[in-house]
Amino acid sequence: MKKFILLLTVAVLCLAMAACGNKDAAQAFEIYSQMEETVANASSLEMVIDGAMVMSSGSESIDVAVGVNMKQVIRSETDVDLEMTMDMAYTGMSLTSVIYYKDGYMYQDIMGQKLKTVADVEEVMDQSYSSGLKITEALIKTSKVEKVDGGNKVTFTLKEEAANDMLGEIVDSMLQGMDMTGVTTKMGDVQCTALVDEEGYPKTYNILFDFSMEQGGETVKFDYDMTTEYVSFDSIDAIEFPADLDTYIEY
Repeated sequence: MKKFILLLTVAVLCLAMAACGNKDAAQAFEIYSQMEETVANASSLEMVIDGAMVMSSGSESIDVAVGVNMKQVIRSETDVDLEMTMDMAYTGMSLTSVIYYKDGYMYQDIMGQKLKTVADVEEVMDQSYSSGLKITEALIKTSKVEKVDGGNKVTFTLKEEAANDMLGEIVDSMLQGMDMTGVTTKMGDVQCTALVDEEGYPKTYNILFDFSMEQGGETVKFDYDMTTEYVSFDSIDAIEFPADLDTYIEY
């Protein structure tokens, strides 16, 4: 169960990076779509993510903190470099992992264990924010647009059915090979708030949501709050990779 929860935590982080009929709804979606397009078309991107999650079951609860720093350089559809550092802390323990992508290989340094595997560039992009799950106007439940200094503040919630479908897709992808018999997940409302400047560049992106997981009569609830800060666009020429990538063990 603990291993399942840890993997699901990573899946939830992926959902948060990806998600994240009236005039307001149309305007909100137009601004959001412009933001998505700006991020997807960036030649380079750096962002910092801070997430806090509370897992609770009955009277017990666990606080999980997640911090991610990601740098991405895209020279063409087939030439992509990536560096992502993730720190996770829970129950007095901490886990640090660093992932690199270079020349068709995914490199992973997890607490000093250094591994590499062949990875298609499309697979890498599928794990990045720039090509995550797409939100359509039909999936938006409520929305609000506020004019703020230098741009717009866009807030919307996703329909419960849409959120459940997205969670299911990610869980299925992340937990391939695990026995999912008797495991059910249910997503609550997903609320997203983005600060976007006049040119369509996102400044910050916050996502709030909760979901529950049931297995063998045990129910675990997750409450998640994640904020992404966009540090830079189109300003990174190259990523500095460690000199020992050739010593990583292939699997």
